[in-house]
Amino acid sequence: MDYKKEEIKEYFNDFLDSSGCEVNPEWLEENQEFLHHEAFNNDYYIIGTYRAKQWLGDMAFDVINHIKDYEQSHFGEVITDLSDPERVVNMYTYIIGEEIVADYLKNCWAYQAHPTGCVLLCLITTEKEMSNYFEYYVDDDGTVDDQLTLTSDAHASLTDDIEDLVEKYTGDEDAAFMACTEIRNDVVDLIHTIINRKEISDDS
Repeated sequence: MDYKKEEIKEYFNDFLDSSGCEVNPEWLEENQEFLHHEAFNNDYYIIGTYRAKQWLGDMAFDVINHIKDYEQSHFGEVITDLSDPERVVNMYTYIIGEEIVADYLKNCWAYQAHPTGCVLLCLITTEKEMSNYFEYYVDDDGTVDDQLTLTSDAHASLTDDIEDLVEKYTGDEDAAFMACTEIRNDVVDLIHTIINRKEISDDS
């Protein structure tokens, strides 16, 4: 479930900025199992019933069902008071935060293991925006690719950008829908060539 995931990700990035974790690779390596707890279980994400209801909006039932599924899977029962909007919001952000922290750490170790000798930077580099678009692919065995590739979110964003561009010049809102695959693939290949050439240049 992706409801407000980008907002929660920004909350996590703000936590990294304010806590200083992002510039302390040694702390991250030694305390990775506590990172999720520190970011999402030491304080309330939302305080107050009214604010929580506003935050949930018309997605309240979907959020509640997501919490139910998570808690049944992890605890064998539902432990959150689902009648309390504040508790619902904070449990939901805890769950989504778990995914965000896991992705963050996965990217961290990918950078650390990369043969160019990159240190633990991932989403915390000065090029934070760029690092949201690219990653070193890690397969199920933990093998890290030596080439940067676009993330799945970046692929989706690129598709939207191309379709918007066609709409801009044609005035036809649906003209490009599902019709730009080859163009997108060519652009992806070009981006991969440029970004990996830049990586080699930066490392030399």
